[in-house]
Amino acid sequence: MEFVIIAIVFIFVGIIAGVIGFLVMRKNQVNQKNSPIEQTAVVVIGNYTESRIVGENFQQTVDTVRGFTDKSYYVRFRTKTRKVLSFKVKPKAWYKYHEGDQGILTYQGYKILSFEPKQLGIKDIHYFDCVKKEGITGWIYGEAQGLDLSISSSDAKLFDMRDLELFIKDIKNDESDWFFTIKNNKGDERQYEKEGKTKIRETKLINNEIIIYPMTELLKNIKTWIEVA
Repeated sequence: MEFVIIAIVFIFVGIIAGVIGFLVMRKNQVNQKNSPIEQTAVVVIGNYTESRIVGENFQQTVDTVRGFTDKSYYVRFRTKTRKVLSFKVKPKAWYKYHEGDQGILTYQGYKILSFEPKQLGIKDIHYFDCVKKEGITGWIYGEAQGLDLSISSSDAKLFDMRDLELFIKDIKNDESDWFFTIKNNKGDERQYEKEGKTKIRETKLINNEIIIYPMTELLKNIKTWIEVA
């Protein structure tokens, strides 16, 4: 009798999970259908893959014996306004995109509708290139391959809060092992780098003091430090 009850519970849980999965999928389909079709000039800044172990129902599992590897393919673009777009694509399409390719991207929601290669002169548009700075400023250098960013310490870039907000928004999604250093107007420097996927390692270069905190607090902490200095 106890076995029957357990079996019924498992079946019931499975049905609930299936219903929830269907509702989520249906919601995503509706959102996708209602999304506007957008077109913008872009440059390809990289493509990458993600792998996970899944079971027969394609749900993620840690069972490496009975499970199998499901591989997903992604391509990343940067627009003229320095916005980074990432899309999941089919394997055959994934190989068509190469870092540095420029063109017109047409997309709807999370799907690429078309990509027409063209030379648009946007490849060399980077962060911090806006000449006019407003309000509080600082200096930055570092590397982030996913954002096509490489600034040497001898050629640090001046930034304002608008530049910083755009940069932090995008770098949090960069899959590469990035780092950057910021110097405030008093000459104090702090280095920032990823600690795993969700945390930040901040080093105060004046005394090598290290603190670690969630990546979600990165922008707030930098702004607080610069504005108080």
